[in-house]
Amino acid sequence: MNRSRWCWVGVVTLVFLAGLVALAEPCTVTVEPGESIQLAIDAAPEGAVICLPAGEWEEHITVRKNLTLRGAGPEESTIRGLRPDTAVIRVYTPADEEGMVVLEGLGMAGGSGMYGPGLLVEGASQVAVTDCAVFENGYGIWLKGTAQATLSGTHVFENAATGIWLADSSHSAITNCTVCDNAFSGIWLTGETQSVIERTIAQGNREGISLTASSQANIEHSRIVGNQRRGVSMNEFARVSITGSSVVENGWEGVYIAGSAELTLEGNTIQENQRYGVLLFERPCIATDDVFAGYIAGRRNLFPWPELPVGNRFGAVCPAELEFLLSTEGGALDRRE
Repeated sequence: MNRSRWCWVGVVTLVFLAGLVALAEPCTVTVEPGESIQLAIDAAPEGAVICLPAGEWEEHITVRKNLTLRGAGPEESTIRGLRPDTAVIRVYTPADEEGMVVLEGLGMAGGSGMYGPGLLVEGASQVAVTDCAVFENGYGIWLKGTAQATLSGTHVFENAATGIWLADSSHSAITNCTVCDNAFSGIWLTGETQSVIERTIAQGNREGISLTASSQANIEHSRIVGNQRRGVSMNEFARVSITGSSVVENGWEGVYIAGSAELTLEGNTIQENQRYGVLLFERPCIATDDVFAGYIAGRRNLFPWPELPVGNRFGAVCPAELEFLLSTEGGALDRRE
């Protein structure tokens, strides 16, 4: 892995978490480079700790039991897939079973095509991903079904599609992660998925965080910066709360809201975006016959005036009736029936 391409914001967190690996449970078995990780998984008992020293393994892995797969660090232990449309690591637990898989200190690369993510979590699986790097895949991480995942200290970057795709009825907590330079959205929520995104950076993607269908997210104390188009984009019946975060230097709007989506903004800094800080998809902001039918509320957000060097280029908000977002007392725009 080329270390110079990592977003610098995630390096301190990853280094700190790498030091915690030494305090974890001892290894049940160690798989050396050139040996098969899949064979070790198949032979391991429930709850085993499978360790990978520094090196690279060229294979695709499926995990169907409780275990920990621990590398020497995301820059040291890399599992690289070779087959198109195949996940590098697939975690699957049937709906009538329970299971927890822990992935630590690993690099996951080489998944390609629509169905070739670095990490695929499906069924009723529960996964904890800590101190990992997921890069150079089609999708980086893909959650399906009723899967549940906690992602911490993990770096998802330079994937050919979306960095993290949260689909169906999956639930996730994304903390202290960096999601950077992915070709589509950094984080994309669809279906009825729910996620808490904290102290995370979405940078340099086509769009930072996108939500459609009936997805829900709480975004707290995060940075959504320098994405090619919108920082946060929400449509249909998506529901989003953004608190104490920075949405800055994005190529289009900082926050875009359309359809029947619901948005709450409180205590955020939204500046230096190339269009508006917050844009509502209806006239007079956009030449469209669509009419917004959702809800926007908020207060105490910082939107510098366009005349200032850090101002949003076209203005703080559009339409002007959203200016309550800048005030201390706040307000709401409610178009719900």
